[in-house]
Amino acid sequence: MQFTLVLFALASIVAQFTALAVPEKRQLLKAIGGIGCNVARVKTVAGLAAASAAVKKLTTAAAADATAADAASAATTGLQGAKAGIAKIAGELLSGKVASADARTQTQDGLTAAKTALAGITSTDAAVTDAATAAAAKVDKTIAAGQQVVDRC
Repeated sequence: MQFTLVLFALASIVAQFTALAVPEKRQLLKAIGGIGCNVARVKTVAGLAAASAAVKKLTTAAAADATAADAASAATTGLQGAKAGIAKIAGELLSGKVASADARTQTQDGLTAAKTALAGITSTDAAVTDAATAAAAKVDKTIAAGQQVVDRC
């Protein structure tokens, strides 16, 4: 879903690009970024989808463990915040703007909240700890992709 959103956003920007004057094209090109930037964006969106799926599996595994279930819920809330930040960034890029600091911070804070929530999970149930470890790895991968966006865009 997120991947489709990014591809749609990029296709829309390209379509709009052909109708713009030269100064507007320069501004839009700055907002879009290069290939490395956009690959990092796609990795971030894909990573966020994978992390959300992993946390959903954790939520199922932790149904009988109230502490782990609460942490999974906190991780879900963090990922939802990150998704909202990414959606805001996509909207800004579609309108030819540079991603706002507020949207970038919202994305980072959501991922950090998810990572923190997952790091606090301890359980005697192997299914819970395995699911928490898998979810944390997906969040870490998404954070690394997000850092690539910061470095390349």
